[in-house]
Amino acid sequence: MEQQEIRYCSHFLERKRRFCKMKALPGLLVCGEHCPLEVEDSNKGRRIQCPLDGSHTCFATKLESHLKKCNARKKELPVYCSTNVNSGHASELVNKVTIASVSDEELIGLLERIRSSYNELVPLPQSWSKESAVFKQELLKPEYGQMA
Repeated sequence: MEQQEIRYCSHFLERKRRFCKMKALPGLLVCGEHCPLEVEDSNKGRRIQCPLDGSHTCFATKLESHLKKCNARKKELPVYCSTNVNSGHASELVNKVTIASVSDEELIGLLERIRSSYNELVPLPQSWSKESAVFKQELLKPEYGQMA
């Protein structure tokens, strides 16, 4: 059985200073990407420029599926992303308040609200105490060393 010679595209990429590494189309010297748009493949049809990005081509018969997976398509941002949230533009900042601009009474009131909210939402466990038997037993373990 004779092995066919694999021919690669003869298009030279100036920016990369090398030839294209894709396989050439049967009967042509170039691959499908560097093939002139006039040449038509008997199985897949004519190649056209991608409507989203003119830097590459696709088959006209497979245009619909290409548009779904083309990297140049507009992608929706996930719900947790916000555009320009960290841009720091002064026009977007709303009422920037510094500690120095707030009165002492307002600051003390804010600290009290924070403290009460914390105590309400993060209660200390009832069983935690330095006098508990479990705590004393744990401190007596030799791997912790001598007590001061």
